[in-house]
Amino acid sequence: MRRIVFLLFSISLLLLVSACAKEQIWIEKIDGTWTLTDKTIGETRVENIDLITLYFDSCNQNQEDRCTGQITVEYAENGNIETAPMEYMISWSKNLFLYFNAESPFQDIIYEIKSLKKNTLVLEYYDRAHNYELVSLTFHRN
Repeated sequence: MRRIVFLLFSISLLLLVSACAKEQIWIEKIDGTWTLTDKTIGETRVENIDLITLYFDSCNQNQEDRCTGQITVEYAENGNIETAPMEYMISWSKNLFLYFNAESPFQDIIYEIKSLKKNTLVLEYYDRAHNYELVSLTFHRN
């Protein structure tokens, strides 16, 4: 009986450690500055997109609850620019959580990381403002 309990504990610990290591790999890959280059809503490509830049500071998510960064948006409609600090974290299931403080003009959001390569980041989410259509955002590393 003790061997079974020890074996189950060991397997659980191994899974936990590998999940944490996987999250840290994603954190290291996303570190840096990313600029939005393409946006689609459903099957429709959006022509006049806001210029969104995400800055992800490097961190060790295993030691910190959340990592820090910044978002800057230049609105295509009027040229206004808004910048706000943010916190982020990545889950083992490749969800990217962005958190903003109460004074920020931006709302917390959860993206699914569809692709993260050396110079390309593709995020997706379902947008309530567009009848829950799938929105896909493609960023390139600066």
